[in-house]
Amino acid sequence: MSFCKDPTAEGTLMDRGRRQETMFVNWINAQFARANHLTPENKVTDVGEDLKSGVRLIRLMCVLCPTLKAPKYNQNPKVLFARTENLNQALAMVAEGGIKTVGIGADNIADGDRMMTLGLIWSIIYHVRIGAISGTDGKSGREGLLYWCQKQTSRYQNDGVNVVNFTSSWKDGLALAAIINNNRPDLLDFKKMKELGKPKEIIKEAFRVAEEHLGVPHLVEVEDILIADDEKVIMAYVSEYFSLFSKQVAASDAIRRAKAFLEQEMAMAELRSEYEAGVVKVKEWADLVTAVQPQTDAPSLEDAWAQIQRFDAFRSGAAKEQMQLAQGLLAKYDTIQMSGKTHQRKAYQPPAGVLTGPGLKAFIKEVTEKEWQFTRVVREYYAAEKKKAEQEYVELVEELDAFMEGKQQEAAAVAGSNLDDAGDKLAALMEEIKDCEVFGKAEKAVERLENNGIPIHAVAGTNKRWDEMCWKLEQVKDYISRKKTFYETEKNVAASQDIPADRLAEFNEIFQTFDTDMSSALQLRDFANCIKGLGIEVDDDELEVLFKKYTVSGKGITFEKFVEFMWQATADTQSKDQVLMSFKTLAHNKECLTSEELQQVIEQLGPNLVEFCSSHMPATDGGFDYVKYITETFE
Repeated sequence: MSFCKDPTAEGTLMDRGRRQETMFVNWINAQFARANHLTPENKVTDVGEDLKSGVRLIRLMCVLCPTLKAPKYNQNPKVLFARTENLNQALAMVAEGGIKTVGIGADNIADGDRMMTLGLIWSIIYHVRIGAISGTDGKSGREGLLYWCQKQTSRYQNDGVNVVNFTSSWKDGLALAAIINNNRPDLLDFKKMKELGKPKEIIKEAFRVAEEHLGVPHLVEVEDILIADDEKVIMAYVSEYFSLFSKQVAASDAIRRAKAFLEQEMAMAELRSEYEAGVVKVKEWADLVTAVQPQTDAPSLEDAWAQIQRFDAFRSGAAKEQMQLAQGLLAKYDTIQMSGKTHQRKAYQPPAGVLTGPGLKAFIKEVTEKEWQFTRVVREYYAAEKKKAEQEYVELVEELDAFMEGKQQEAAAVAGSNLDDAGDKLAALMEEIKDCEVFGKAEKAVERLENNGIPIHAVAGTNKRWDEMCWKLEQVKDYISRKKTFYETEKNVAASQDIPADRLAEFNEIFQTFDTDMSSALQLRDFANCIKGLGIEVDDDELEVLFKKYTVSGKGITFEKFVEFMWQATADTQSKDQVLMSFKTLAHNKECLTSEELQQVIEQLGPNLVEFCSSHMPATDGGFDYVKYITETFE
């Protein structure tokens, strides 16, 4: 093996091996020193040479594992065979001590193989100092030691101490200072060490304090920590601190366990006290309220609804609160029993007069059953009163519907040429509706239902909704009112335009037929259908002109204007518009009249008038231009 000779901050492989060997030598000598066996014969200066005979290795194992029986060995072996025999016995002790070695034989040590020898020593160190660490919150060995270091330095994290490994985490010396300060703050001032800011000086001071005041042997050099490239070196050294302070850890664990025990017992005592007091209160309350019975001596919907509301308020308020308290007590009881079982305590037995958990559960069930019995009685009482009130409402709303249907039919039947008589009949109908007694009763029935928890839309027994009934009543009123107004208008029109009553009645019937939305005005579509039904042929443009001519402020053509239109359209006058419309009808909606079309009406017009048209109207390619002739004839 070759080693890089370029010294760097991390050290070379050769330097690392040298520093590791030095630390192992120091560690072996420290173990002899602790046992007062550091004699010249036992002291090690060179692991490759001083352990070849097996003598020091056997003596080291006797110090480290005093329970092992020391074998008979050659204390001054001169030949290789004797040294090998000693080494075989030493390795047997190593194996008996539970130290695992892989591939290391007596020949390797006897031949002075430094790598194998260092491997053997590290196995011994790890087993004795590091592998023995166990039970530290489930961690052991290297991880147990690392976790112990982290616990020791956790409160110094804000000061820059963060132990995550056994190399770089130790280079500034603060981790060593933190461990010493955490256990013996009287020996080392961590704040001063941090303010010093010089890793070399911090490490030197930590070494000095550890060796002089704590008895930690000086196993490593300052440079070993500064370079921190070999975790074995640092682990071996730090394990000395663990060994030193382990007694304090054990005491801390004892306090922790005692504290946990007392806290657990105190918490359970509080739970037991809360459970016992709570059970007594719940039982006293339940015994009191279950003695109350529902009252149905003076039955009424209002009384039944009041009892329902009181009971619902009781269930959602006091009863719910007490049942939640009871359930919480059951949870506490279960917690007490489970905790006792988990921590191997005696099972909890409540004092006399206090229900156990199962007893409380049975009591809750009994109270709940009584509550449901009370609920059933109250709700049956309410259901019976509700049914009577709903039936009353159904009868009233059916009666109201029949009343409105009758008045609607009576109003529809009002007709005839006697306008004064029709108006009086409609006025009388309107008064009958205003004084409708059944509507007032139905309205009160609705109010009663809704005030006692019955939505009116949920009432069974009728398909008539109350809002629809109200709307229908308004529609009947509106219909009668509009019809009354219509007859009054008809009366006024008849008086102002001197139109015969029979003609006015005819116009009225036509108007009502085409007033599809009953708005007392014809819209464009209604007017178009009316003209078409009367046999008057006009195109879309002419229709629009006529509609605009007779419409009133964008509302449509009122009856008054419709009468005006009809009177002009049907009267025997010779207005320009009427004459044009007549010839347009003869021309089948064209603006010229053909000879064939004149011949078709020759019998009605007579031969002379047909001849007159042919000779006086301007001729065009399509026939005779009656539009031009009529337009020029009128002013």
